Amino acid sequence: MDILKSIEPFSAHKSKYVFPSPTSNLKNINDVTINHALKKLGYKDRHCTHGFRSTFSTITHEKLKEHGFSSDIIESCLAHEEQNQVKASYNRSSKMKYFEEKKELMQWWADWLN
Repeated sequence: MDILKSIEPFSAHKSKYVFPSPTSNLKNINDVTINHALKKLGYKDRHCTHGFRSTFSTITHEKLKEHGFSSDIIESCLAHEEQNQVKASYNRSSKMKYFEEKKELMQWWADWLN
């Protein structure tokens, strides 16, 4: 958050997005932009933007005992919907569901990456 706040004076007046598109400040960057950058960095056919999500899912599921958050929290971080139709009909989700837990898991993830 400190890094994002430190760049705000340089970017907030240009776009409402933290990461605006290189072609228009009215749009955010997308996976094509990031995939292009990964290719330029030498990761062509080795990694893509969706791979970051896969990596997060794999590692956080492997480390459940270490961080203590359930699979439901991990899947919610990835914006995955409940596949069990009965459970989904009774357990309606929103973007705010598990908000505090997701914040804590994201901090664990940041610390783990460091």
